[in-house]
Amino acid sequence: MVPRFGKASLLHGAHGEARELILGRTRILLQLRAGLEVVPQALSLSALLCYSADHPGKKWLNWLLGVLFFLMVALLVMGLLVRH
Repeated sequence: MVPRFGKASLLHGAHGEARELILGRTRILLQLRAGLEVVPQALSLSALLCYSADHPGKKWLNWLLGVLFFLMVALLVMGLLVRH
């Protein structure tokens, strides 16, 4: 059963991916709505990281990015530990 899931995940991408938009069978409005969620997140993260790389003297920004990274890892671990 596990190889079937692995094969299915290779053939179909996640919602909002360009590959899923081209090859998937999901409705186009659902794809575009998922893209509206993903694209601003990626752009804001890259802008924040570029700003922090250009201004290394801003200690508060380094602390903020460190705390946000720790929170994301903690949420990931808690999601893995929860029982369904």
